[in-house]
Order: sequence, then C-alpha cells, then structure tokens
Amino acid sequence: MTTLKTIIDYLDSLAPRELSCPGDSDGIDVCFDYNMPAEKILICLDVTMDAAKAARDGGYSLVVSHHSMMYNAVEKFDCKIQSAEKALYLARNNIAAVSMHTRLDAAPGGVNDSLLEAIGVDPACAVGFGPADCDKIGRVFELEKPHSVEGFAVHIKNKLDEHYAANNAPFVKSRVDFVDNGRAVRRVAMVGGGGQSFFADAIKENIDTFFTGEIKYPTLVELMDTRAENGEKVNIIIAGHYETEAVVLEFLRRKIKTAFPEIEVKSYYSERIKVVGV
Repeated sequence: MTTLKTIIDYLDSLAPRELSCPGDSDGIDVCFDYNMPAEKILICLDVTMDAAKAARDGGYSLVVSHHSMMYNAVEKFDCKIQSAEKALYLARNNIAAVSMHTRLDAAPGGVNDSLLEAIGVDPACAVGFGPADCDKIGRVFELEKPHSVEGFAVHIKNKLDEHYAANNAPFVKSRVDFVDNGRAVRRVAMVGGGGQSFFADAIKENIDTFFTGEIKYPTLVELMDTRAENGEKVNIIIAGHYETEAVVLEFLRRKIKTAFPEIEVKSYYSERIKVVGV
C-alpha cells in the first residue's frame, strides 16, 4: 500500500526543500493521517474551492499543488476565512493537500524547465539565475536566430496554446503582452509566474529580453525604462501568471505516475480563468 507519507517523501526528493526561497510556506497544508492510502492524486496549480470539490467528487485522497493553500498562518479555523474554509472542507472529506511552490520553480524539470519545453527551448541549454537566496529559479537561454519582439511573443502564445490543447485543457488560452525596446530577441532571461522581483538580477545577465508571467503595472512602467549597466533597455514579454506555471502539471503527473503506476493521477486545470477575445 502506498501511503501519503510515501508520496510526500517522493515529492521532497523530486523538488528538495533546500531549493525553496526563504519564507516560502510550501509543504503540508492539510494532513490528518500520514499512513492513509494514496490511491488517487489530483495535481493543480492552486487549491481553489473548485479544485477541492473536484477532488471530493473524484474520490481523490491527495491534492498536490504548486501554490500553497495557506500563504499566511491561519490563527482560527473559521469558515469565513477562505483558506480555513478550504482546509476544513478537505479535512471533512478525508483529503490531504501538499504544495511545492518555489522549490518546484527551481527543480530540474519543474515550472521553469517545463515552460522552456513548452515554448520549444531545450532546458539543458539554459542556465539558472536569480537573487542569492533564489538563484536557481530563473533561466537564461539564447535563441538560435534572432526574433522580433512581436514575433517571439506570438511564438510564445502559439506554443502555450498548443501545450494546453495537447494536454486536454484547450480552454486555457494565453494572452501575451510585450514592451518593444527596439532590440532583437536573442538572449532571454525567463521566470514563470510573478517574476518582477527577478528583473534586477536578469539585466546583469547581458540579456536583451525579459520574459515572465506577471508584472504589476506600476512596476512595469518603471522596468520598461530601466537601463542595464551597458546603458541599454531590455524588451519585456508577459504571458500570464497561470499560463506560464500550469505547464508544470503534466510534468508532475508523469513523474508521480511513473514512480507509482498503481496510483491514478490527474491534472486539474481551472476553467474559470478566461482571456477575453480568444
């Protein structure tokens, strides 16, 4: 019998805890019995109430997510508190939950390597970058031939849409925005999800383009005019927080299924996150 503890230990080996950034709240969100059988596992980016209900309706005993269900400590299990409500719901239905967050961003094959593969870049050709306490999360890579900013943005959108269609989530549609600072795209620094805090380290990598999932607008206004040490500005491409991270779900599903072929493992994609006009 494969227990929850066996699965949790395996996930810790797949993405070791030492890769987590300081202050991250990854790990166990809900677990009432480590010896409970893990017969069905649901993989998701976020433990939304929709995902929790899908786990209950499908008879899943464990939900594995990228983002933690509880970023901040829950002082009271009051159902008026959203994270507490979900934790209570899972516990009442005998469902455990574990998250992996920044260690999965950094781990080989994880979020950022999965994103590279999705857009057609070999992860073996990329190198890590980032601040000293998270220096394995970002990826720097070079394209075989230069692209225009708009051309590369369209390429990213098309490849992400192809990825989700191929993995039975055609309703996940990407929207890609870009800032063209007049440079050809050749050397790119990339961070899936909300990567704005990596920009300062990215421009030290002699890049011409910064690619991430999300940048808050006031920050974007500052970054689009920020110059690197060589005096040049860089192009910026933004392709969606969810869309640049949910690429990891299939990686996790395959890894768990290969290690534990007797367990049913399913990826869950949110159908409520929509992009207008596509």
